[in-house]
Amino acid sequence: MSEIKVKPCKDAAVVIVHAKSNNSIVMVKSRKGGIGLPGGGIETKDNVGDGSNLVHNAYMAAIRELHEETGLDIRELKYISTEHVSYNTTDYTTHEPITINKNVYGFYVSIDAPIHPLSYNINENKASWISLEEFQNMDVYHAVNNVFIEKAIDQGLMVL
Repeated sequence: MSEIKVKPCKDAAVVIVHAKSNNSIVMVKSRKGGIGLPGGGIETKDNVGDGSNLVHNAYMAAIRELHEETGLDIRELKYISTEHVSYNTTDYTTHEPITINKNVYGFYVSIDAPIHPLSYNINENKASWISLEEFQNMDVYHAVNNVFIEKAIDQGLMVL
């Protein structure tokens, strides 16, 4: 039996976009079929200054990813928290078991009503609005999505 390798992985940022008028949020269906909050890896181009302010770098990545995945150009995001995630998966190139360790930075923005249409032009991924009630019954791609939703509710940003 082979040892499970720990694979270096980029930290990531996700955004909860919440429409108050109908208590819905934006979710994205990925190329791999998973459903989650808009977001993705923090790239070198997201670094500000010397890159040492990790939350600010994550903020820049969140703005970029939100635009790439939904077409929304929103720049006023509220920082929720940083969560460390670790999970086992299979390396898509070697097909060997690996462990992923990374930090995920969560952000939140509230808007009055859902903006239509949402666009997502990267490999036919789809962004759509779903109610918070629907979200509670979904099997999301990464459990950290649930953590950020719960933290936003705990912080009084959203109500179920």
